[in-house]
Amino acid sequence: MKKLTLALVTGLMSVSGWSACTYNFDTTEIEIQQMSNNLIPPAKKFSSLNETTGSFTLESNSYQYWASTSSFLNSYKKYMNGTSSTITGDKTIQNTGRYSVELKINDFADIPNGTYVGNQSGVFNLGYNFFGIKNGSLKYGGFLWIVNSDQAKTKTVFVTLTDLSIGANYGKEFQLSYNTPNNYIVGLYFDQDARQIGINLNGIDKGFINNVPLHEAATQVSFQMYGTSGGYPASLPKTFKPTQTLIFDASQITLKYLTGTKDICGNTI
Repeated sequence: MKKLTLALVTGLMSVSGWSACTYNFDTTEIEIQQMSNNLIPPAKKFSSLNETTGSFTLESNSYQYWASTSSFLNSYKKYMNGTSSTITGDKTIQNTGRYSVELKINDFADIPNGTYVGNQSGVFNLGYNFFGIKNGSLKYGGFLWIVNSDQAKTKTVFVTLTDLSIGANYGKEFQLSYNTPNNYIVGLYFDQDARQIGINLNGIDKGFINNVPLHEAATQVSFQMYGTSGGYPASLPKTFKPTQTLIFDASQITLKYLTGTKDICGNTI
């Protein structure tokens, strides 16, 4: 009986010591529209947003779609226009270890051949922007986008990183098959010891984006889900909706990483 009681207590301690890693994209439509004056194309909140899953409809007009935490968006806006000297990140991470997030493309919204009319371009992208902050100062920023061109019949992963402390820029580009299936996953991992950020492309480790260490490692990170679309025929049925999910929780991260890698809340994957 004592052994059974001890096992139950240990099990309860293990469960209580783990917590889900959530991310609250609570920015309003108005806050997004007020990010900056005269945004081109116009900015909108994702047409459909359920926690960290967002989608929008392919259409002829061009738009950019956003999801962010309200606290980071407003802090970033004040920081960039000079009305505040500090910026607050959404999640705190340690100075050592590896942290990972994943982007899953739930639906590429592939449209049938022969649906183009005239000079329609038919391009959309799905992905996110990421930021590293330390002591209230923005240390680096970058984006991970998958760009789909139905006109050129291409899918491309673009990853960029700017070390703002020294003004250095890094980037990588990966071509995907145009017929890449849905549920494609791209992992981004932050190596705090090496001060480098790497890419896992659907299970294949592509190494670091930056070939030299960042000037400083961040102690806070923030993410903004992002997408753009435009140039599709007005006659296209409104059933084609590119859909993506940002995965932060260790229990939902599926690609393989170095042993000990954690989600951005500190839970071991």
